[in-house]
Amino acid sequence: LNDNSSRFGKFIQLIFHSNGQLVGAGLDQYLLEKSRVCTQGKQERNFHIFYLLYAGLGTEMLKRLHLTGPDKHNYLKSYSQVLADCSSEANRSAFGEMLENMRLLGFEQESIQQVLTVLAAVLILGDIEFVGEDGGNENAQVRSLEVVSLVTELLDMKEEQEDFAFSLTTLRTQTRGENVDRKYTCSKAADVRDAVAKALYARLFQWIVTKINRFLQPEFSNSHFSIGVLDIFGFENFDCNSFEQFCINLANEQLQQYFNH
Repeated sequence: LNDNSSRFGKFIQLIFHSNGQLVGAGLDQYLLEKSRVCTQGKQERNFHIFYLLYAGLGTEMLKRLHLTGPDKHNYLKSYSQVLADCSSEANRSAFGEMLENMRLLGFEQESIQQVLTVLAAVLILGDIEFVGEDGGNENAQVRSLEVVSLVTELLDMKEEQEDFAFSLTTLRTQTRGENVDRKYTCSKAADVRDAVAKALYARLFQWIVTKINRFLQPEFSNSHFSIGVLDIFGFENFDCNSFEQFCINLANEQLQQYFNH
């Protein structure tokens, strides 16, 4: 498997002055594979950054971010071989290069710390588990509010901890001015938790792209020419193809027809 295969589509635009000088660039991202945050296929890994955290951050920083061993987090457990390589020299070097590149692209130390904190919150979100009434699946309750507390602390929403836990297990609607609460099943509560994790990761990803674009955009907007490069998912055919893979293949085929005809 290609460990560096794309997890999102991107359109890269190189911007030139009329005299041919490269003066800036821009990046648009499409179809981020958010589902990978919570579930991965057989012998597939999560996003690389989650493993690099364990290689690049020291023990004290991992403790501050409330990150235990990678095998303790539900979103990372699926591929044991990758977990064994988490602290490799290659991963440590890749993490250092990533930080250096972020600094070159205008990320201050505070912004880098915010990125790392949100990533830790996404991982710990996956550790929130639910129990049902009388050991069943109905009327979900958070198994451990301590885990919820860690997430809300990292996201700087400690005062909303109770509301956050409530929103994971309960659907509230308003009917004629009155609140009507309906408890989720444990499986539905897990879906809600995963939806929050995927949305949080996607928002962080888009924020990073936006910040990069602000740094790379040219100072002047007139007399510019550009070259664009579209990098989209490739066509893949597995022994067992998911609906998501079908959509990827269909989109890729349509794009190929659009650009080649």
